[in-house]
This record gives sequence, structure tokens and C-alpha cells, in this order.
Amino acid sequence: MLRAASITLAICVFLAALNAVWALGYKQSGPAIACFIYLFAAFLLWRGKHLHAGLFAGIIGFALHAVEWVCGAADALAGMQTYLFYANAGLPLLLVYFACRACRAAKTL
Repeated sequence: MLRAASITLAICVFLAALNAVWALGYKQSGPAIACFIYLFAAFLLWRGKHLHAGLFAGIIGFALHAVEWVCGAADALAGMQTYLFYANAGLPLLLVYFACRACRAAKTL
């Protein structure tokens, strides 16, 4: 459980940092909101009592980016924002996977 929970925490912190760079570099509010969501999930994971926080944050993060991609909002992005978008779309899937493993190891799923 410790390894999957640690990886889940690391992915949450990385996603928070990635969204902070995006929010500060491009002055957008969406990545700032995502940064706070991932930081809050990381805090709950760090406390060790709420392993489902990573699961919910990953599902919400992936769902939002999937809807943006389907609706064509990703087409308006250029340069580094394109890479940040796809990193924010793909990493939540890893977050969901490792959060599920951590929850199963702790027998809370």
C-alpha cells in the first residue's frame, strides 16, 4: 500500500506543479483551479486517511480534459500549452490507476 500511495501522492504534487506553471506562465484561471484541487488531494493523501482523494481528482481531471478535447477547445492551444494540455489529460489516468491500487491494498475500494 505504501508504494502505490506514495506514487499517487507524487503524481498529485507533480500535477499541481504542472498546473501552477501553466497558470503563472499563461495567466489562465483553469489551471489555477486545477492546481488547488490537486494540492488539496495531495494534502489528503499525505495525511494518509483519504486514499480516494487521488481517485476522485484523477477522474475529474481526465473527464474535464476529455470534454475539452472532444469539444475542440484543445485546437486553440499553441506551443507549450499543447504539451501542458496533453500532460494534464494523460497523467490523471495514472493517478486513477495508482489510487485504485492504493485503495485496494488498504481494502477501502
